[in-house]
Amino acid sequence: MQGTRKKRSNRGSVLVLTVALFPLLIGTGCQEFFTGTLSGGFARDASDLAKNATADNVAEFAATAKSTGDTELSAALLAKMDEIIADNPDDVALKVVAVDLAIEASGVGDAFLESSADILNSMNDETLTADEQSTAVIDAVNDALAGLANLDASSDAILTYAVDAVDPSVLSVAFVAASTADQLAFAALTIVASEATSYTGGLDTLSTDLQEYSDYLNGGTDPGLDPALTAKLDLVIDLANAAKTKAVEADPTSKLAEMLANFNL
Repeated sequence: MQGTRKKRSNRGSVLVLTVALFPLLIGTGCQEFFTGTLSGGFARDASDLAKNATADNVAEFAATAKSTGDTELSAALLAKMDEIIADNPDDVALKVVAVDLAIEASGVGDAFLESSADILNSMNDETLTADEQSTAVIDAVNDALAGLANLDASSDAILTYAVDAVDPSVLSVAFVAASTADQLAFAALTIVASEATSYTGGLDTLSTDLQEYSDYLNGGTDPGLDPALTAKLDLVIDLANAAKTKAVEADPTSKLAEMLANFNL
């Protein structure tokens, strides 16, 4: 629930926020959400365009960056959003644009589209056990994320603009209301991607720690994770839950709704 923090009876399950959320979104949401081409580029220098961005035109610029798949322009516009939102701190629509830019700038969409065959093959390889499939998917995801330079900046932006202004440990109710299910799901994905690339042991270890944290939230032993990490995990889970709720409300038969409904987040 946004705005307050309540302990859930079952907030997570094995790999919900890693193996499950990552590859399952590739086959549907990713191709719908990231509408640009992998080779997208913009005719003018991204930094020059970003300099001309204002509160009145940045949404249009962001839409152009998204439609062309221009991560460089998205990153430049995202950097400009600090200034724009500082002048318009209560404009929720601008914060939604900033998170959208963060998702695009992260490069996660392109990375997964390029690696989707390897990830899906790993998921569907019937010669592997369930544990072996998970390991293969983790390896494929790690490969997909390697070298993405904007992940940390993108994650930081999401964690800045999606949260409540008074209590940054919870999501902003207004932000969730103004966002789509896809935006919320990919915001969660981007944060987890950022953590995975810098986590000791990579996605495999992060997955294990996520499970232990989930067990702890359900009455298990405290895994002793860094409080800064668990604060992010709480927000990731809330983003995923908000995405689930919005997807089901919009169309319970949609692929995104069906995928998220399969998990106890």
